[in-house]
Amino acid sequence: RTLNPDLYLEMLRMSRLWKDLPRLDIPKSAEVAVVFSDDSRNAANDAMMTAHYFLHVLLGEQLGAWFAFTGDNQVRKGIQSLDGTKLIVAPQLAYTSRAFAEKLEARVRAGATLLVLDPDALDWDIETGSLAPVRKSLLGAPVGTPVEASRLVPTDEGKKRFPGTGILILNPGPSGVTARRLAVPRDATVLYTFGDGFPAMYYRKVGIGEVIVSAAQPFTGLPLGLRAMGWDAFFISLMDGLSIRRNLPIWDFLLPAKGGETP
Repeated sequence: RTLNPDLYLEMLRMSRLWKDLPRLDIPKSAEVAVVFSDDSRNAANDAMMTAHYFLHVLLGEQLGAWFAFTGDNQVRKGIQSLDGTKLIVAPQLAYTSRAFAEKLEARVRAGATLLVLDPDALDWDIETGSLAPVRKSLLGAPVGTPVEASRLVPTDEGKKRFPGTGILILNPGPSGVTARRLAVPRDATVLYTFGDGFPAMYYRKVGIGEVIVSAAQPFTGLPLGLRAMGWDAFFISLMDGLSIRRNLPIWDFLLPAKGGETP
């Protein structure tokens, strides 16, 4: 109130306006789940949850889709659920519980699409040890060796699966880009390659669902606004193919510039 009186007056103005504003039409359920893992975030020392913030801006503010941040521990304890989700996005999931990994696999086998944006996903459970069997069942490949990368280039199959998309730019963080050379399983189809032609993204059927695996984590750095990186077109094509609604009005609102001022 004393250090920043203008801000304080604006806060008072907003508090007077709330009662007269229409309610936001929040969907009762989410077709998209963005998974977060406390163990993975702590291991990466990612206090800002960089990839999750990036996805919030991209999926919500830019594309207007409704999604839920879904915690692995919350699912394991029954507080949240993956039931009914069409698309599960895992931006950071190297360390998680075996119980959640098994629930994740069950949801995919029941028909969901899992997009893995962490090449180290499903590596270790700090309580029970290696998650290699679950990782192999879902991703079909072990954790690979590090590689430098700056972009993903679509293959002919990638252009068919994601029409209207092109090169996908990787946004480096303080330690660069987390990228791996993954051994693509025989039952998988390569969708993107690195600049050197080595496979960088593939998909495979698991049950009646599917898993799309990226060999690079694309959102390790926090952008100052979303520069053209190609991922908007990628997610548009992905969500449209799964009949996931976009451009929902909940993301399209403004607070009035006038009204509620202090006399």
